[in-house]
Amino acid sequence: MASGAKSFFITGAGQGIGRGLSRLLLGSGHRVFMVDVNETELNHTAQLLSKSHGRGRDFEATTCDVRQPTQIKEAVAQADKLFGSRLDCLVNNAAYTGGVGGTSLSDMTLEEWNRSLETNLTGPMLVTQACLPLLRRARGCVVHMSSTRAFMSEPNNEAYSTTKAGLLGLVQSMAVSLAPDGIRVSAVVPGWIHVGNECKHADEEGVKWEDGLGEEDMRWQLTGRVGKVEDVMRAVVYLAESEGVTGVEMVYLARGEISPSPNAVALPTQVLAAFQRRHRASKCYDDIGCFAPTVLVLVDQHHLDKSFPVRFHLASCPELVARTTATPHQTKRRSSARHLLAITPVGLAAIPSPPSPPLHTPPRNPDQQSSVVPSRRTYRLIALLPPQPLPNSKPSLPPAAPGRFCSPAMNATRLLASRLPLRPRFSVASPSAVYFGAVQTRTMASASGKIKVKNPVVELDGDEMTRIIWQSIKDKFIFPYLDVDLKYYDLGLEHRDKTDDKVTLDAAEAIKKYSVGVKCATITPDEARVKEFHLKQMWLSPNGTIRNALGGTVFREPIVIPRIPRLVSGWKKPIIIGRHAFGDQYRAKDKVIEGAGKLSMVFTPEGGEPQEIEVFQFKDGGVAQTQYNTDESITGFAHSSFKLALTKELPLYMSTKNTILKKYDGRFKDIFQHLYDTQYKAEFEAKGIWYEHRLIDDMVAQMIKSTGGYIMALKNYDGDVQSDIVAQGFGSLGLMTSVLITPDGKTFESEAAHGTVTRHYREHQKGRETSTNPIASIFAWTRGLAQRGRLDDTPDVVAFAESLEQACVETVDLDGIMTKDLALACGKTERKDYVTTNEYLAAVEKRFKSNLEAKLK
Repeated sequence: MASGAKSFFITGAGQGIGRGLSRLLLGSGHRVFMVDVNETELNHTAQLLSKSHGRGRDFEATTCDVRQPTQIKEAVAQADKLFGSRLDCLVNNAAYTGGVGGTSLSDMTLEEWNRSLETNLTGPMLVTQACLPLLRRARGCVVHMSSTRAFMSEPNNEAYSTTKAGLLGLVQSMAVSLAPDGIRVSAVVPGWIHVGNECKHADEEGVKWEDGLGEEDMRWQLTGRVGKVEDVMRAVVYLAESEGVTGVEMVYLARGEISPSPNAVALPTQVLAAFQRRHRASKCYDDIGCFAPTVLVLVDQHHLDKSFPVRFHLASCPELVARTTATPHQTKRRSSARHLLAITPVGLAAIPSPPSPPLHTPPRNPDQQSSVVPSRRTYRLIALLPPQPLPNSKPSLPPAAPGRFCSPAMNATRLLASRLPLRPRFSVASPSAVYFGAVQTRTMASASGKIKVKNPVVELDGDEMTRIIWQSIKDKFIFPYLDVDLKYYDLGLEHRDKTDDKVTLDAAEAIKKYSVGVKCATITPDEARVKEFHLKQMWLSPNGTIRNALGGTVFREPIVIPRIPRLVSGWKKPIIIGRHAFGDQYRAKDKVIEGAGKLSMVFTPEGGEPQEIEVFQFKDGGVAQTQYNTDESITGFAHSSFKLALTKELPLYMSTKNTILKKYDGRFKDIFQHLYDTQYKAEFEAKGIWYEHRLIDDMVAQMIKSTGGYIMALKNYDGDVQSDIVAQGFGSLGLMTSVLITPDGKTFESEAAHGTVTRHYREHQKGRETSTNPIASIFAWTRGLAQRGRLDDTPDVVAFAESLEQACVETVDLDGIMTKDLALACGKTERKDYVTTNEYLAAVEKRFKSNLEAKLK
C-alpha cells in the first residue's frame, strides 16, 4: 500500500456512486472494503477490480444488508482483519431509491416507506455504530452520502427526500457526539451525478458514461458539464484527509430545481440583515434572470450560538436595520457586478468586487423556450467559518462540536441560494459550507472538557470476555473523558498467529519508546487452543515475552474493599507480591525424552572450551527442561523490590528454595543480601522497616497466619502462584492489580492479573447475560494512566485515575452493587444479589462523574 494511503469502508458499493468510489479510490492507492445488498452487482465489481488490482491485498467485498445488525457486525469483523483494526473513513452510501418521482403519496405503501427509512437513515446509524471502535483507533471520519433532494421540494418524492434530509440532521448530531473521540462526521450532498455506466449491464453492453446525455441534460448544468463520480471521490478524499474539518455539508453540482417555497431557519441578527438586503436586491435579479453572485459569509462562532431565537422567512422578510456602508440593491439593473458580502463580529459590509463579463439574458417570456445554454461563468455561494477563541464565559456548546456551530450558516447559505427569485430555468450554483480548525486544548484539560494526556499510552488488546469488557471500559471511561493518543496493538490470539507473534514484540518496543502500557488479559495457548484456533504453532505467553523484553518486576497488590469478606480472615493489611519478570520456567526449553539415553547440559564460554554437565541417564522415556536467569536481571529485580518497599514503607521478604537449588536460588539470595547490606540497609532502618530472606515454604505458612502489611519478592513461577492465592484470599481473583516496573522506575506496564474468563465468554456467545468482574481491568487502565500523569507532571490525569478507582470501590462498598463473584464471597447466591457486568459499569460511571468533578474543582 502506498505511503499516505487510507482505508475506506463503503456501503452500497455494488453500483452507482458506491462502485465508482471504490474503483477510483483503489486506483489511487487506497484500501477499500465494499458491501452491498445486491450480490450480483457486488460480485461483478469485485471481479473487475480483481483483474486490475489483484484480490486479497487492498480490497475485499461482502454482501451486507445495512438494515441487518448481524450482517453489519460480520462485515465490520472482516474489515477489521483487512485494515488491521483501524478505519480511516466510513462512507455510508447505501440508499433505497425505489419510488423516487414515480409513486404518489396516496399510493405509497408502509412497506416502501419503512424500507426507505431503514436503508437511508437507520442503516447509516447502525453501520457507524458498528465501525466506531475502528474509527476511534484511527481518529477517522464518517461521510454520509446525502442528496440535493434533501432540500428540494419535488412531487412524489416524500420518502427519499425525507430520509436524505434526516441524514443531514444525523451528520450534525454525530459531529457533536463523536468529536470528543476524534471522529469527524460530514456529508457529501451530490446533485445530478451521471453514474449509468457504473453497473453490470453497462459493462456488458459496452455503455460509456457520455451515452444518453442530451442537450436538455447539459442545459441544467451550471458548470457546463454533468457531474462525474470523480467529483464525488475528490470530496470524500478531502474530508478523509482534512483533520480539522467536521460537521460540513459539501453540496456538489446541484441542478437548480429548488422549490421557491419559504424555509424558516434560525439566524443571527447580522446574517438576517445581510439576507434582507439581498432580498431587496431581487428587483435587479428579476430582470437579469440568471445572475448568480458569489457570497462569502465570514461568521464569528460567538454569533452562531442558540441565543439568537429570531425565525426568518426570506420570502416575507421583516424590515431590519443593518450596520452597513453600502447595500447590494444599489446595483444597477442588468449589472453584471458581483458582491462579496462579509459578516464579521464588528458589523456588515457589502464590498463590490471587479465586474465580470455579461451573462446571457434569457427571453422575457417565461413560456418561451431558449436554445441558449446559461453561461459557465456562474458563482458559488460559500459559508466559511474560521475558528475563534473561546469566550470567557462558558459556551453553551463545546468547540469540539463544530458541526453545531456550522449549521446556522450552512442553512443560511442554502436558504439564500434556494430562495433568490430566479426563473426556474436558471439557478445559483451549489451552496456549500466548510469549517476549518481543530479542537483547541489546554495543558491540563482540553477545551472540549476532556483531560489532556500529554504523551501517548500503549494499548494492548486481548481475548474473549476480557476483550469485550476492555472495549466497554474505553467507551465509558476513556474516550469520553480523556484526550489521549493510544498506540494500539492487537494481542488477540488470532492476530498474534497472523503476525507470527511479531505484534507482541512490536508492542514491547512501543512500551519501551513511550514508557507506559496498559494490557488486557490474553490467551496463552495449550494444545486445545492450538486446535481451536487452528494456530501455526503453540505460541509463548505474551506476558512472558513482554516481561522478558522489558525486564523489571511485576508487583501484584490486592484491591481491598471493606464490604468483601476475606477468605483468610486474619488478613487486615495488603500483601504485595513482587514477581521477577524474567527467565526461569517462562523462557525454559523443555523436551519429551523418548527412549533410553544420556541428558547433558553444555556451556561454551566465549573463547573457551565447552563445559559439559551430565544431568541424567534415562533408562526409558521421560521429560527434561533447562532454564536460566542473569545477574543483571536479578539485580534489577532486587533494586525494584527495595525501592518499592521504601516507597510503601513496608518490610520486604525474599523467598527461594536455596536449600535445594543451592546455586540457582542461592544466586538470588546472595545478590539481594549484597545490595541490601551495601545500599539499602541504612534507609530501611531509618524508616523502621527491614529485609529478610526466608525459604518459600516457610514464608507461605507465615503468610497465611499473618495480618499482612508487607512485600514478598518471589521468583517468576512462585510469584505467579502466590499472587493468585493472595487475590483469592482477599476476596476474588478480580480484585488484584498487576504492574510491571523497571529498575529505573520509568518503564511501566499494567494489566489485569487474571485470565480471559473463557467460561463467561462461552455464555456471552450464546446470548446469555454474564456477571464478570471488570475491576481488575479498570485498574489496569487507572494504574497506567496514573503513571503517565506522574511522568508527565499532569495532576489532572492522576486525579482522573484515582477518582475512577475510588468509584469502583465505593460502588461495591457503599452502594452494595457488585458482580456475582463478589456476591458469592459475601455469601449471597440469589440473582437479586448481583448485577451484570454492564450494570456494574453503569453504576460505576454514575458515581465516577461526581467523584471526578469533586477532585478537579
